[in-house]
Amino acid sequence: MTANTALPAFFLLLLLCQDGARDVIHLKDGSTRSGFLLEEKADGVVLEVQIKGAKGEIGGLMKVTILAADIARIDRAPEKARKEARERARWYSERNQRMAEALSRVKPEAADVMGRPGLRATGSFFVVETTCGETFLKEMMVRLEEIFAAYLWHFEARRNRPPKIPIWLLSGAEEYRTFLSKKGVDFFENPAFYT
Repeated sequence: MTANTALPAFFLLLLLCQDGARDVIHLKDGSTRSGFLLEEKADGVVLEVQIKGAKGEIGGLMKVTILAADIARIDRAPEKARKEARERARWYSERNQRMAEALSRVKPEAADVMGRPGLRATGSFFVVETTCGETFLKEMMVRLEEIFAAYLWHFEARRNRPPKIPIWLLSGAEEYRTFLSKKGVDFFENPAFYT
């Protein structure tokens, strides 16, 4: 993003985050809840709210039920904002489905990892060996495929196919120390070692 586009993008982000672009429920205790109304019934409402991470990034959506007895008033979002919220909800739903499908495509196999029982999985450009669990391996395989795809897409990075890049994921400092020793490297506290 260039300096010319960064400022307008920042202001656009601010506009999208304003309460005017969401339904705002004013509660009788003086607090508010912002999101998008999904259901309205006589006994209350269901509100879709964003789940934010530690850095303020949106990590997903969840539904919150608010009782009618607790509601003082509701300020409604414009229809355009509602349409965007429905599209975002669909995207998150599809993202979860795509993730489940990607995880199911990872087929770990038993492997000897430095003399210990472990797992191995092969990606498009890499082979991962780990002493960590299968769930962790599958999630890392999906993320690594996404990273490699991003480099190919954004930077048009190309590399010769064979050999695939070896990646080791170890479950503790002792395994890391043993791994470095077998590679002929003195132990150091940095959790990454590149050959």
